[in-house]
Amino acid sequence: MTILITGSTGALGTELKKRFPGALIPNHKELDITNKEQVVDFFKKNKIDTVIHTAAITSVRKCEEEKEFTWKTNVEGTKNLVDGLIQTNSGGKFAYISTACVFDGHVGMYNESSIPYPENFYALTKLLGEQEVKRLSNCLIIRTNFIAKK
Repeated sequence: MTILITGSTGALGTELKKRFPGALIPNHKELDITNKEQVVDFFKKNKIDTVIHTAAITSVRKCEEEKEFTWKTNVEGTKNLVDGLIQTNSGGKFAYISTACVFDGHVGMYNESSIPYPENFYALTKLLGEQEVKRLSNCLIIRTNFIAKK
């Protein structure tokens, strides 16, 4: 089984590398998720069974200031990974790290049937990434408030 972990330089990706020592963990040069052709080629060459997608622009401030870059990474990059898996292994598994920020936080506890209401560009792009992932039959979306240890 071949596992691909994206975002390996981030805090979560760094921890996942320890848990999955045999996983493919490309750097940005080896796999630029915003480059559709490169993503499809990578999937074809490596026969990916499972994607754990942690790569994203997560700084709310940066997302607001660099919307085009954020869109390309968080939405189009996710779409490219989903398309790559569909084209090479339509039954493959995909775990997507999203955010609880897809909800506005004004109600209290949320569940899977709650209606998202993102209040910033970061949350919007993560919600749209979720929609891309839902095109797969074998996916897991994790909405977390991940804070890295310093």
